[in-house]
Amino acid sequence: MTDFQNSNTRTHLDRLDRLLEAFARLRRAASAPQIEEFSLDDLVQRSMSEVSPPAGVVLQKAGPQPCVVEGDSSLLGLALVNGLRNAIEATAAVGIDFQKLPIAVTWGLTDIDCWISVVDSGIGFRGDLQRAFDMGTTTKSGHLGMGLATAKQAMESMSGRLLLVPNTRGVRFEMRWPMQKSAQ
Repeated sequence: MTDFQNSNTRTHLDRLDRLLEAFARLRRAASAPQIEEFSLDDLVQRSMSEVSPPAGVVLQKAGPQPCVVEGDSSLLGLALVNGLRNAIEATAAVGIDFQKLPIAVTWGLTDIDCWISVVDSGIGFRGDLQRAFDMGTTTKSGHLGMGLATAKQAMESMSGRLLLVPNTRGVRFEMRWPMQKSAQ
C-alpha cells in the first residue's frame, strides 16, 4: 500500500487546493469595495495575528492609535496579509539571527490618502519589478505567483495602489488608497 501522506498525488492535490483558494481570494479582490469606517491600527494587529512567522522573526508596528479611516477593511487585510507573508519569507531566507532583521509595519494618513507600509531587510527582490504583479509570476519555488497580483487587484478595487520598492537590503511593500470625502 502506498503512503498517501508522502505521495505525489497528495502534493498535486495540495497544490490544486492552494490554486482554488488563490482564485477565491482573487475574485474577492476584484469585487466592489464595501466602504466602512474602521480602525487601521486594529486591522494591522488582526493581519499580523493571521500570519505565522517562524520563531525569532520579529514584527514591529508603529502608527497612530487610534487611527480611524475609511475603506474596505477586508480588501486591505487581504493585501496586507500578502505583504506580511512575503516579508516573513524574505527575512527567513536570509538565514541569520532574525531579531537583527525586524520587519517594520507602519501606517498613517495624510490629507489626501491613507497608507500602510511593510519594510523588511530580507533577501530583497529578484526579478522584473514591472512583471512582479502579473498573475503567475513568482521567484519562489512551489509558489503559484498569485499573491502580489491579488494584493494589487484588491488595492485597485478601492482606487488605491500597491508599490513594491526594493531597498539596499529588503523591500518596502506600500499600500495607499484615497481619503474618503466624509473622513476629511
